[in-house]
Amino acid sequence: KKNTETCINILLSCLLMLCIKLIPRKKTRSKSKIPRKRKKLLNRMKMLKREKHRTYSKLKEKMLEKKIHETETMLIHHRKEERRTKEKKVIENMKNNPKVLFDYINKQKDRDTKIGPFKIQNEYIYDQKEICKLLVTQYN
Repeated sequence: KKNTETCINILLSCLLMLCIKLIPRKKTRSKSKIPRKRKKLLNRMKMLKREKHRTYSKLKEKMLEKKIHETETMLIHHRKEERRTKEKKVIENMKNNPKVLFDYINKQKDRDTKIGPFKIQNEYIYDQKEICKLLVTQYN
């Protein structure tokens, strides 16, 4: 005894309630694949380099240089730890699922093979041209 429009509205509201109750929500994935801890360290490095560039006093510049060096070592340590945990997971799951091992090996093949950074007298060198010049002088 109701018109078509009201029947459709009732049907849609019932469907909406059923969907909300029974269908799980889609999980949102984070956009970046960089771990949170490493991202914080990289941001800290940016901040320290910016601050070092702005300073006028040599004492503060040396102090900031020391902090930059500490964060670089923390970054290197974090990357090593992450690599170790991935290798442990691969070893643990290797017997149950051999594809995990082959996936890990294929990812290792595809990685970027840049040289560096170089550490000379507690200072890291990232510039590829400088690294090339240092290698040429070393091998000559």
